[in-house]
Amino acid sequence: MNVFHGPVEISGQVYNYAKAIRQCGHDATAAVFHPHQYGYPYDELIYPNGHPGRWRGRLRRMRYTATALRRFDVFNYWFGRTILGGLDLRAATALGKPVVMTFCGSEIRSVGNAAAQSPYLDADSWPRTGPDEEYLERLNEAIDVAIVRYYELEPYVEQYFDRVEYVPRAVDCDRIQPSDSEETTDTIRIAHAPSNREMKGTATIEAAVEALQADGLNVELAVIEGTHDDVIAELQRAALVVDQLKLGTFGNLALEGMATATPVVCFLRDDIAERYPDSLPIVTATPETVTDVLRDLAADPERRHTLGLDGRDYVTSHHDLRTVGERLLELYRSL
Repeated sequence: MNVFHGPVEISGQVYNYAKAIRQCGHDATAAVFHPHQYGYPYDELIYPNGHPGRWRGRLRRMRYTATALRRFDVFNYWFGRTILGGLDLRAATALGKPVVMTFCGSEIRSVGNAAAQSPYLDADSWPRTGPDEEYLERLNEAIDVAIVRYYELEPYVEQYFDRVEYVPRAVDCDRIQPSDSEETTDTIRIAHAPSNREMKGTATIEAAVEALQADGLNVELAVIEGTHDDVIAELQRAALVVDQLKLGTFGNLALEGMATATPVVCFLRDDIAERYPDSLPIVTATPETVTDVLRDLAADPERRHTLGLDGRDYVTSHHDLRTVGERLLELYRSL
C-alpha cells in the first residue's frame, strides 16, 4: 500500500502519519505545498522551488496530480485541502482509490458552538470565518471517511459527514525523549507554546506566573513561539507545561510534553476527559484555578516526577507511531 498525505502540514501530524505507516511496512509520502514556518519535516514539496505564480503553479499542481494518481493507492487529505481544488480528489474517486479527509480544527469548528461548550471561550474575541457548509456537503459525497484526531472536534465533523472515525494523534516517541540531564536549578520553569494566544489563554497564564512570583515563588514562564525543535528543547528543560485554558481539550503540545516526561496542565471539559482512558495524566485547570494548580505543583517535586513518568507511559501506549500506523492501515483496508 502506498499512501499520500497532504497537501498542507498541521502541527507535524501529516509527516508523523506518513512515517507511522512506513514504520508498519508500507509506503507513504507527506507532500506539502511549502515548508512550514515552524520547520516541521516533510517528504516532498509540491512546489520544490517556491510558488511559481498563479498559472505556473496550477500547471505544477496538475503535473503533480497526474503523477500522484499513478503512484498512490490511498489519498489522505488534510485540513479540508486538496492539491488541485478538488479535481484530484474526484479523479482519485473515479479511479476507485480510497479518499480520506483528516480534520484538524478551525476549518470545521464553529466558534459559536465551541464558546457555548466552554465558559472561558469568548467567540467575539476569537473571530473566525465559519465553516463552508456547501463545500463540506459536497466533500461528504466525494470522500470515503472523515478522520477526527480528538474528541472535541467529533460533533462538528459528524454534522457534515456520513462516516467519521477517530484516529489518535501521532507522536514520534523515539525522537521526542525526556531530558537525559538532571535538573540543576531551583527555578520552576513553566513552558507554554501558543499557536493562538487568545484561544490558548496566554495572558491568563502570564498573569498566574506573575502572581506566583509576587508571592515569592521561584518560577519563570517560557513562552515559545519558534520552531518545533525550539519547542521540544524547551519542553525538555521545563518542570511544567501549560497547554491551553479555554477550549476544553488538549493539543499536540500536551502530547509532546508528556513524551518528554514533563507534567501537563490544561483545561479539559468533563465530557471530553471521560472519552479518554482513565490513565490520561493531564492536570486540569481553569482560568480561575490555574494559579493555585501551578502553586501546588511547583511545591511538589514528587508529584511532578510521577506525573511525568505517567505521561510518558500514556503517550507511548496510545500515540506512538506504530500504534497510530496500525490504526490507519486498518481503516484504509476497510474502504
